[in-house]
Amino acid sequence: MTTALIHFGLAKTATTYLQKTVFPQARGVNYLGKPFRTPAKALMQSLRQRHALAPLDRFLKDEPALRSDARKDFTRLKQQLRRALSGDALNIWSHEGFLRPTRDGASFRRPLALANLRRVFEAAGSEQVHALLILRETRPLMASYARQFLHELTARGLADAPPEALYAVRDAVGGDEGAAARLWDLWYSYFDFTALMADLEAAFGAEHVHVLNYDRLAQDWTVLRAIVSEIHPAAWLDFPDVRVNDSREKTAAISPPLLRHLEMLDALDLARLYPGNTQHLERAAQ
Repeated sequence: MTTALIHFGLAKTATTYLQKTVFPQARGVNYLGKPFRTPAKALMQSLRQRHALAPLDRFLKDEPALRSDARKDFTRLKQQLRRALSGDALNIWSHEGFLRPTRDGASFRRPLALANLRRVFEAAGSEQVHALLILRETRPLMASYARQFLHELTARGLADAPPEALYAVRDAVGGDEGAAARLWDLWYSYFDFTALMADLEAAFGAEHVHVLNYDRLAQDWTVLRAIVSEIHPAAWLDFPDVRVNDSREKTAAISPPLLRHLEMLDALDLARLYPGNTQHLERAAQ
């Protein structure tokens, strides 16, 4: 039976560590890699993995349609995946940006995007497709995206919205919500764990969605090993002791707009903005 595990990485949740250090060296794992930003990098990765036709370079071409097109068949992507998938090992594929609404400015319909991705893996031969998500405390997670947020939203001509406007959008109470509603759709919705979990479970089935708490995981990596081995008994992850990348240690200059945004994040009432996040974090830590 061919089994796949799709890792949807969020920023500063050990995504790079898993992609560079853990998944490639794991036993009983066919690591399909990650989608690189250029076809040249995808080709180099495919050669290192000894796949003449890795799914990565085709994914770069099909990703915009995967995120928004209900009609496309993705025939060539399915063909590449079919060549790359292993029937003996657990097939792991990792993507840090697929769930992010603003990725590359492309249209994004998250339920459709997740359904398309599962459908492509199943058509390529995966009889079971699992999803892995690592959640982190909401405020540090949002702060880790602060620079990217300002860059991508400034490019769209959107200024940050005051908290009260975001609460109004979240509560659907009406009012002058134009810019705030766009900001919610383009960015703040990304940190709504309740909606994210609902979409993942609708696409993959609740029994195939595996969610971990970053803080719990950092204390005991064997939690992830146990999940992976349960999905596929031959799969075994090792966790070398390396420094985990943490944006708080970086000393890049903070511009006035970034400082204002960080101050606004500190003032957000997250229990009001994301009422279910704490419960999902607690459940993921069990």
